Order: sequence, then structure tokens, then C-alpha cells
Amino acid sequence: MNGWMRWAAAAGLLALGGCAAVQEYVQDPQVELRDVRVVSMSLAQAQVAFDFDVHNPNRLGVSLRTLSYQLELQDRPFISGSHDQRLHVGANDTSRLTLPITLNYAEMLDSLRALGREDRVSYRLSGEAQLGPFKVPYSQSGTLPVPRLPEVSVRSLQVEALGLAGAQLALGVQVKNANQFPLRLNGFNYDLQLAGASLARGESSQPLDIAQNEAGMVQLRVWLDYSQLGELTQLLRQARALPVAVAGNVRIPGPTGEVVVPYSWNGEVPLTRR
Repeated sequence: MNGWMRWAAAAGLLALGGCAAVQEYVQDPQVELRDVRVVSMSLAQAQVAFDFDVHNPNRLGVSLRTLSYQLELQDRPFISGSHDQRLHVGANDTSRLTLPITLNYAEMLDSLRALGREDRVSYRLSGEAQLGPFKVPYSQSGTLPVPRLPEVSVRSLQVEALGLAGAQLALGVQVKNANQFPLRLNGFNYDLQLAGASLARGESSQPLDIAQNEAGMVQLRVWLDYSQLGELTQLLRQARALPVAVAGNVRIPGPTGEVVVPYSWNGEVPLTRR
């Protein structure tokens, strides 16, 4: 008699008799989440491994047929599926099962922005393990590390030229990477405002590599026609600082293409002149 037939016979006896001896012989296996490991992480995605201990308290071995799962992040459904790794658990034994899940951060940019400076997100992982004739539910909650979005700011503003034709400005744009992994930017676009006036839109295609917990700088040069300047002309001649606002999207490489991450910043920036 093979293992499945033995389990079927035991289950039949339990259904018919329900006696204490049969109940002692046939017990539900247990599935318990033991560890959560981040195998790799970037701004685009993370590979996370959920390690389960599968315990079989019975006198017969049992095989895992499938493991279903539903993952919620911040109390919102994120991903679901089934894991079909074959696993045999011997009699009165415990075996380790690893469930790999890919977190695509492009699908949760709104949640990442809402987290601000937080670097962890709450999760709930639940599902059911089909172990021979048993259906064993499981559920576990905790937190997972998530990447911090790049922080874009304007650190310097210089008037390189100012005349009847217009003004040439140089902006020092800083991109801060507050993560434990390096960050590469393929480029970014911008909408620039000075003293509340929207003056320029453009794009930088200059790649930028930023080490973990470091910041990189990009120099932007913007030409403004005289007709665009208006009252700004006097400010550019005399002011020591100007209110600056910049918004747009940064482009980062992803597994199947570029991932676009929006940004915005405003603040007072020191103004210098050549």
C-alpha cells in the first residue's frame, strides 16, 4: 500500500470512527513562517525569501502538493499565487520550505511616497499548504524593508550671464540616495519655477551613479529669454537668495525597462553671480 492509500485509509477511519486512537495516529501537520530574508534589493524591485518550517507529527511521511499565498502590503492586496515546489516530510520530522516572491516597487510608488522617510512596510502573508490529504492554513504578519525614493533638491543657483537677450542660469541639483545599495539614474526631466514663476521645462540625459547613503550632483544650465524674465531681472541682479521649486520624474533602470519615479522640491536657494 503506497503512502497516499495509507493516508486515505487513515482518514477514512477517522471520518467513520473518530476514536481517540485514530485521532492520535492522524494529526494535522503544522506550517510556520520562521524567517524572512531579503535576497536582493534595488529601487525597482526586491527578491524576498519566506522560509517555512513544515512539521509532520504523524507516523507516515507526507508530501507537499502545493502552497498557495496571498501577500498584503500596508493592508492592501499586492500579489497572490501558488508555489509548486516538491517537498517530502518524513514521519515525525520537520522540513524547510522556501517561498520566493518578487516585489515590484513600480506597482507601489504611491505607498512608498506616503511612507516618507520610513524604510519599512507592514505585510501579511497568508495561504494554505496542501500536504497529502491535509489542507493546512497559515498566516503571518510583520514588516519588510523597502527602498527610499531618491531625494532631489536644488543646492545652488548662479547667474552666469545677464543681458538684453536674456539670462544664463546654472543650477546645482543634488540627488540623495538614502539606501543600502547603489543607485543609478538614467536621467530626469524638470519643471523649474523661480520666485513663483514657471520659467523652464527640460530634461537631463546625463547618467548618474550614486553610492549607498551618498549624494550625487548634476549641473543644469538654463537659458531664459528676456521676455520670460519680467520682474525677475531685478531679483537676478540684486537678490541673495530666491525661492525655487522643481518637479518632474527621474528614470532608473528596471528589470524590463525604465522605472519612472516622480519627485518635487521647493526651498530657498542662495544666489550667486559670476
